Amino acid sequence: MNKKSNLLLRLNVFVFVTATLCSCSSLTKVEVQSTSKRPPKDQSGPSELPDKPADGWTPFQVSFHNSKAFHIVNRQKSIHGLRLNLWGGFVQNLNGLDIGCVGAVNQSLSGLQCNLVVSAARESAEGIQISGLGSHSTDFKGLQISAMNGAGRMIGAQIGALASTSAQVHGMQVASLYCGGFKKPPKVFGMQISLFNSAENLHGMQIGLINYNKNGWLPFFPLLNFGWGGVNEEEAETD
Repeated sequence: MNKKSNLLLRLNVFVFVTATLCSCSSLTKVEVQSTSKRPPKDQSGPSELPDKPADGWTPFQVSFHNSKAFHIVNRQKSIHGLRLNLWGGFVQNLNGLDIGCVGAVNQSLSGLQCNLVVSAARESAEGIQISGLGSHSTDFKGLQISAMNGAGRMIGAQIGALASTSAQVHGMQVASLYCGGFKKPPKVFGMQISLFNSAENLHGMQIGLINYNKNGWLPFFPLLNFGWGGVNEEEAETD
């Protein structure tokens, strides 16, 4: 009788221990599964910040497109040296040489731009801009050579295969078809040579088939036209 009681007791203990271990094992599995279903913590840090201006400069840049992923150096760095653009590119400021296909400077250029299609400086440029299609700058000092030249204020010379335009001219405009302004005739202090020349106030000379000086004594005059009236140099500088 005692042997049977001991056997039953041992069997009950074994069943109890086995059941306890199984329940613990199932709880552990549930906890592991619930933990694995939790979304992982974001360890990537904050999302990518907008493209901000970078300190410093670089002597060399190569770009394939305007996107920042297609620049070998941070595109916000200013360039003091050489920039090669294979199709396009972005740079804040450039002091030096810009060669390629489409050259664009976001702020200021000082040096030479020589591009197959377009040479442009958004705010200001001092130097030479050469391109096959168009050269442009808001405030330009130097020489532009292109099929079509454009500037807000130009001090120097524009030589265009088709047209040379500027809101204010201090120097010379030369083109085969048109010299003048883009939206309205410019204030001209210098010379215009083209098939059709246009000025709002002319302080200088126009040579062309048709010459227009809005505030001149004769607004239209063929072949050769002179002007001395209109605005003075101080007024022109403040525009």
